[in-house]
Amino acid sequence: MAFAGARFAINILEATVGGKTGIVEPTYVDLSAPVEGAKTVKEETQDCEYFATNVELGKEGIAKIHAIGELSEFEQKLLAEAIPQIKANVQSGIQFISKA
Repeated sequence: MAFAGARFAINILEATVGGKTGIVEPTYVDLSAPVEGAKTVKEETQDCEYFATNVELGKEGIAKIHAIGELSEFEQKLLAEAIPQIKANVQSGIQFISKA
């Protein structure tokens, strides 16, 4: 986890401060963000508010949210089964933060 966090932080700095382009990292994102690709992922995940997917980093942070991509029939089934739990977890997190 520490290595992944460090790599992510370094890549954010290289993109935002250093101007490096083409950096793609997986991360958990807010799909209501006004960023290219957010609507597509929201549709692919049956309107999840947040989801983990690849993003392209840029000068302003996230420049593009990449679609989930082609899934096998088995992967589609797993995603469909996971979505209700993901939505429940997101709501639990939102409620926890709003109480803090």
